[in-house]
Amino acid sequence: MSSVEVVKSESDKRRYRVITLKNGLTALLVSDGSENDDDDTQSRNGDATDSSFSAAALCVRAGSWMEPDSLPGLAHFLEHMLFMGSSKYPAENDFDTYIKSYCGQTNANTHAEWTEYFFDIQNAGFKGALDRFANFFIHPLMCKGSAEKEVKMIHAEWAMKSRIEKVRFEQLMGTMAKEGHPIGKFTWGNQESLQTAPASLGVDVCQALHCFWKENYLAQYMVLAIVSKESLDVLQSWVEELFEGILGSSKPIQTFEHLETPFDTPLFKRIYKIIPSENICRMQLTWALPSLVGHYRKKPLNYLGMLVGHEGPGSIISHLRDRNLARTIESTVFEIPDEFNTACSCFYIAFTLTAEGMAHFETVITTVFQYLKLLSSQGLHRSFWDEAFQIEKIKFRYLEQIDPMKYVEQLAKDMIRYQPQDYLQGSLMLEYDEPLLQSCLDKLQPHTMNVALWSMGFRNEGMLTKEKWFQTEYLTEDISNDWVQTWMNCDCIPELFLPEPNVYIASDFRLEPSDCSIRFLEMPLTDTEVSRLWYRKDEDFLVPKASINFFLKSCEADRTPYSACMLDLYAELLKDHITEVVYPAELAEISCQVTALDRGIVFRMSGFSHKLSRLFLAVIESVATFHIREELFGSVKQELQDFYENCTLSPEILNKQLRRSLLYNNHWDVLRKRECISTVSLESLTDFVENFYGQMFVEGLIQGNISSRQAKSLEAFLLDRLEITVADNPEYLKQNRMKRLPLGCSVYMMHNRSDDDENSVITNYYQYGECDLHGFLINEMILGKMEEPCFSRLRTAKQLGYHVQTGSTYLYGVAGFTVTICSLASKCTMQVLDNSIEEFLQEFHRDHIETMTEESFQEIVSTQLQQKHCDDANMQGEVDRHWREILLNSYLFDRQTKEISELSTITLDELKSWGRNFISPESNRRKLSIQVVGNYRQSSSRQATGSRRSSHGPSRHQPPPGFYTNLRLFESVEAFRSQCDDF
Repeated sequence: MSSVEVVKSESDKRRYRVITLKNGLTALLVSDGSENDDDDTQSRNGDATDSSFSAAALCVRAGSWMEPDSLPGLAHFLEHMLFMGSSKYPAENDFDTYIKSYCGQTNANTHAEWTEYFFDIQNAGFKGALDRFANFFIHPLMCKGSAEKEVKMIHAEWAMKSRIEKVRFEQLMGTMAKEGHPIGKFTWGNQESLQTAPASLGVDVCQALHCFWKENYLAQYMVLAIVSKESLDVLQSWVEELFEGILGSSKPIQTFEHLETPFDTPLFKRIYKIIPSENICRMQLTWALPSLVGHYRKKPLNYLGMLVGHEGPGSIISHLRDRNLARTIESTVFEIPDEFNTACSCFYIAFTLTAEGMAHFETVITTVFQYLKLLSSQGLHRSFWDEAFQIEKIKFRYLEQIDPMKYVEQLAKDMIRYQPQDYLQGSLMLEYDEPLLQSCLDKLQPHTMNVALWSMGFRNEGMLTKEKWFQTEYLTEDISNDWVQTWMNCDCIPELFLPEPNVYIASDFRLEPSDCSIRFLEMPLTDTEVSRLWYRKDEDFLVPKASINFFLKSCEADRTPYSACMLDLYAELLKDHITEVVYPAELAEISCQVTALDRGIVFRMSGFSHKLSRLFLAVIESVATFHIREELFGSVKQELQDFYENCTLSPEILNKQLRRSLLYNNHWDVLRKRECISTVSLESLTDFVENFYGQMFVEGLIQGNISSRQAKSLEAFLLDRLEITVADNPEYLKQNRMKRLPLGCSVYMMHNRSDDDENSVITNYYQYGECDLHGFLINEMILGKMEEPCFSRLRTAKQLGYHVQTGSTYLYGVAGFTVTICSLASKCTMQVLDNSIEEFLQEFHRDHIETMTEESFQEIVSTQLQQKHCDDANMQGEVDRHWREILLNSYLFDRQTKEISELSTITLDELKSWGRNFISPESNRRKLSIQVVGNYRQSSSRQATGSRRSSHGPSRHQPPPGFYTNLRLFESVEAFRSQCDDF
């Protein structure tokens, strides 16, 4: 056992223990139960009766950089294969089946130098899950048949990621590195790298998987983090029992410090003009530095990023916004391929540019070097670091619990990054080292910089080069010597100055006494014709934090797609306008969100209560005095237009948008907003805003460490300062209606709007209709039972797509469920996908519902009850749950209690009857199939042309004869809606 004392937050009541097994594996045990460590009263078999979740994560210091050059993506492939059965548990989907039977979930990810696996599960199944999990690493099967199937999922995942610009650019950056450096590897893998090419060379990929696992998955390379209600002694006994079987050796951990900086090359120090996969106007400046892994307590690049990326007065972005050259900035360590790799560190500054900014990008770069000159001449602003350190200490002192799986996922990663005593605090900036900061700042020079620009406008500028794996098209050119000299010799300017003192840092952490008899949201604090305020004083979590939430619902918000466009545009302009007000508060752990919803605009602020009200008053005052500048209007409008266009180019987003638009009366999808946005003028928007506040009902929730008196005053300030008046038709704002599907099958089909994207998405929505809480719970129970066999059948066995998902829906009192598959057009037609879903539902109803025994039924009820009994992890989780009830106009704040009570009244006969009437394909169902069809080309002609389909509605591509019986194929949202009644 290790004697290391892990530094933890004063508010953290969990107990920690670090142990090292005989085989070299290091484990961090976390007990969040209330019993003493030596209390042996809890079951040794893990049969805990409480409803909490346990979680575990294992990181192994073996990633893509360790794989052989001849098999790109092998480490990622191995990550997938470990889920496919072990000698002790040989069934291909055993782990997922077991985890989902206890309402858990699993995931994994592969990085350059490490790979992580993690899961959560109800406590009752934790030890069984740990046993299965440990056998991933003791003796995985990795059968050839499983490998042949799973490589298709690797390919599908690669295809899904192939349009993400960050992924594409990371691969492009690899081509700029020194020859043979592992940073240039293709780490995702696809059928070409893991099947076609190896087969042509006679390479046995399955054997290579076993060799890679045997050489790299060694116990001394592994760290394990587990969180549970069990005592530390019980957890230690389990880990020693289950994980000692992992093979260990004396082989040292492989690192890459010995390699020279990979980007000290002429190819890196150039300008790259990249054709993006979506409409963006972006610039990124990147510098490569030696690895700073050993300086994790000092985090010099993170601190420089805070200075350079500051958004207050005097900052780079404030100056560029004033000149209409840029819209956003971000600056920190660039994770290429991972922030904590041992070969190098990359620092980047990225901008969303305006059209003017792209035309004069060198001017934007000049501003960057003017600010860097300011830092060099005036010092690194120790007082700003002291502020940041103070905020970090406050955040750590009042750290709240998070979801167990997220917690262990983070812990395991931190265990390979930090020393044991810093496992919990290593992510903080702990030490100020000015010489190290200055050394890093001195390396940010014009002649060592990479400049990357993204714009569709580069397509006609010259001969394009293509990156091999993601087909990214780009031009490259030298950085002008004149520009380099200008940037090196630039002077400071008065418009740029260092950040001012932060007025939002909390210093009073006292808990407010209760001054209100309303305790559990049983009634509103205020309720008038213009507003309603819900209030709850926190008496459970006892933290000095609060949350302020207001929904400004307007009759003008969603009448037409044109008004919905203007609402989005106004919300984006507001966010831009309040940035300088909000930014220092966000640094001080007080968040602010402004969001446009179908019916209006939402303001949400949360954080330390001491300064929260101050921020709220400042934001509302800023909104009240906002006047839209013409140049800002044009830039934000173009950005929103590009956003709409990009949404239509994502088959997943487009599918969800279409479903909402087809089913909800008050939702306008991005296709129709995209058609309207070009006609919005500054005058029309100004008129819209004036009418917006004149036809309104405001609903709010204030919760936490705040008095009812203060809550009332904040609501009154908002109503008065924004001059809100009551709506002429307030009943309209209370209506949330869904469409009743016609009997039979309705289909809305359109092509993926990008010609070179073969990703298809099908969502089948099955609508039951209006029902009470009792019916909703039956539906939820069936969907809970359906999740695992659906994944096992459609994803694991039939390999239809990388993403297969089921979902229970219950909105505005209408129950239903969805089955979604993301596939490739080259692999499956929509007919195959739809038929496969129907075949699965038939099998599921026959094999799982009709044959269900009373014992199996009671197990489902018990599992659901345990899930319902789970408490919120922190105060914000409780706030989010209450806020959702308000947004849906359901106000069932004690839903959890009512659901627990109602579950005990459901019978097996009712569940079977529901299945016969709703799930069985023989029943007279109401079904809507939303299909976004990928565009398949033969691989030899797969070109990243960037062309777009011009059709605004469904594809005229017709399904083959006999595709459906009782088919209704709709060609517009309006045509579909006209065939549906309202509930």
